[in-house]
Amino acid sequence: MTASELCEIAESFASAKTCYLKGFWMQFLSESEYQRILKMYPVNSKYGNSKYIGDPDMYPADCICFVKGILGGAKPGKRITYAQMSANPVGDCTNVSFKAKLKNRCMPSEAKAGYGLASDKHCGISLGNGTWIDCNYDGIQNGVKVHTSGIGVFDVAGEIPGVDYSEQEDEVKEFLAWLYKEWKGKKIL
Repeated sequence: MTASELCEIAESFASAKTCYLKGFWMQFLSESEYQRILKMYPVNSKYGNSKYIGDPDMYPADCICFVKGILGGAKPGKRITYAQMSANPVGDCTNVSFKAKLKNRCMPSEAKAGYGLASDKHCGISLGNGTWIDCNYDGIQNGVKVHTSGIGVFDVAGEIPGVDYSEQEDEVKEFLAWLYKEWKGKKIL
């Protein structure tokens, strides 16, 4: 998956019906699955999202499972199994281990599109230019949301293992070729 594809899929969830539930990776929200995961994460009862049980259009996730689900192949209209989700390039990791896996790190404010964003308690995906997306619950947000500010809530940004960032290198090469063409034959002061 390229960085552009990662961003495109992540943004497509912002237009889909989503809600925040710990331990979910956008699988179908059945009564049995809700009850199974509720035993692991009792906090899910406080979000009020049991009302979506059985809704075929609902995609529940938490922040790290949102990222892992996409990396495993989930997208609106395509749900994946736990085996598919956990076979993604970062595995069935936590926020802390996801943070440790990010390569070519930078400050979140400098993150390129498709970079992972992480702190010990939260994660998301950079859409570039300070814009980012996550799945969260904070009383106002309940599900996937694109943000245009606040990227500083993360400690670090970096390349996600398994994501192809070479297209970004091609953009730099194209810009340098254009710059060379523009300045060709001119004296640079």
